[in-house]
Amino acid sequence: MVTACGGPRPVIVEEAPTEVVRRPLSKTRFVAYGDSVTEGLLLGCPGRPAPVPSIAPDPPATPGVRSSTPSGVSFPARLAALLHERYAGQPIELIGEGVGSDSLSAFKDELGRVLVGDGPDVLLLAGGGDALRAGASGDDVVAALQSMIRDAKRRGVVVFVATLLPIDVDGCRPDAPPVSREPVIRTNAALRTMVGTAEATLVDLFEAFNGRTGVLLGSDGARPTASGFALIARLFFEAITRQLEGE
Repeated sequence: MVTACGGPRPVIVEEAPTEVVRRPLSKTRFVAYGDSVTEGLLLGCPGRPAPVPSIAPDPPATPGVRSSTPSGVSFPARLAALLHERYAGQPIELIGEGVGSDSLSAFKDELGRVLVGDGPDVLLLAGGGDALRAGASGDDVVAALQSMIRDAKRRGVVVFVATLLPIDVDGCRPDAPPVSREPVIRTNAALRTMVGTAEATLVDLFEAFNGRTGVLLGSDGARPTASGFALIARLFFEAITRQLEGE
């Protein structure tokens, strides 16, 4: 631009882009423990195949991630990729321990083996929905999760706890009896209260999925789609960065 009287041209100074400084994580060894949501199961209805195989035989290779039931779409695999991208200079390890069991006692008891065998700094706890759909009471689910939180914290482990996913009542649920939304809603209300007093961090999957179950839950009405698993990974990732980055 030239001034009206032929004066000097104005000097425009461009500011250099601000460098984004990412603070390291204070904890780097993670275990994701849960039921079929953690396994990465994608189930279809009778006569309608699942959109991809339930367990992918060759999941993408991500450094520092291993799983007892490897799934290419599981939220632990996706979360590990997010963490490695953001914290490329840190030796982060994430272990997926999915236990797809309707037995609440087996789900609770297996955590002891995981804590001893894997030795995590951080526990990502996402389970209880399978047992609730199989007939366990909401009170029993919350009590089991509370006991698991206590077991982990006694070992000095930082704990993140997910709420149960909503139920799509129109889903076929080939592996479980029909379940209404109300038990999940009541259980989550009690779970939020319990986590608030247990010195754990809540990751509210229910609120993120509620109203979007047609996209985020599969045709069985209970387990996530690939998009749903990606959202779960993102929600845990955001909670981890808020809680542990630069702590």
